[in-house]
Amino acid sequence: MKSILTTLLLFLSLSVFGQQISWKDWEVESKTDIRLLPKYGNAEKTPEQKKIDQDFIAMSLAQDTTHRKASDHLIGLGFKYIYRDIKTAMYRFNQAYLLDPTNADI
Repeated sequence: MKSILTTLLLFLSLSVFGQQISWKDWEVESKTDIRLLPKYGNAEKTPEQKKIDQDFIAMSLAQDTTHRKASDHLIGLGFKYIYRDIKTAMYRFNQAYLLDPTNADI
């Protein structure tokens, strides 16, 4: 339920607060950039993307020590960006999901 509400809030902010990208443009871009879709659109990642994910997870754990702490850190960053740069916010929320898919705060 929280992920649905977060997604709705995210897309509401796109239309209400006049972000740099329109909903139509977002839809077009998200067809080729899974980072713009919640939970990466549940898409199958390439071996290269999986390697990048593993490197990112290792780097995040070196900084924040646990998956949950790293995920929470990225959620905080996502909310800091949500009104300034919606794309970056979505990237951070997806990275938080990558680190801890059970984190309901995403």
